[in-house]
Amino acid sequence: VSLISSFVMPDYDSRIVFTLSLVSGTDVTITYTGTYEEIKDTGLDYKVMNGIKYRLWKFTTSGNLSFSDTLVEKGMVGDVHCRGAGGGSSDAAAGSNGYDMCEKSLHLENTSIVVGTGGVHGDSKGKRGGVSSFGADIEAPGGSPATGSASGNGGVLSNPFGSDYVDSTTGLGGAIASNGANGAVWLRISI
Repeated sequence: VSLISSFVMPDYDSRIVFTLSLVSGTDVTITYTGTYEEIKDTGLDYKVMNGIKYRLWKFTTSGNLSFSDTLVEKGMVGDVHCRGAGGGSSDAAAGSNGYDMCEKSLHLENTSIVVGTGGVHGDSKGKRGGVSSFGADIEAPGGSPATGSASGNGGVLSNPFGSDYVDSTTGLGGAIASNGANGAVWLRISI
């Protein structure tokens, strides 16, 4: 959808023309070199979150995200939610959850996405969960590992975008004698 508006400047032999192009999630196609899924409500081509329609993608492995040059030039924006991976456990304590970070109305362009790998279980000490990031714009740390009988520090696995969409397994700290779960990056664009 384009809106063209012009006006004539008095006492001048020229005019200025403004063109406003609106980018909606329905216009967006993505190319991604990693693994991802588009999340939709049953029977719909979109996801409703807090009463608003969105295109919603969940990136589950690292890769490069690209959009068409036209969409980048039009200045599209979206919301990004990153979750770090869960920390690995020990034989006596669970690992901690990854952290959540969210940025709204982010100007979108071609970028790299890193999805943190879950921390590995260790007999006496697990490994820290990996960091998840969306380019240089936003990153979420992984959860701390368990050491001996003490769990480390970690996040609370808040709902992505603070919405009514729930994902409580991605980035989960490892249960006793288990690895932590991998993190993820979500992107949503309103339609």
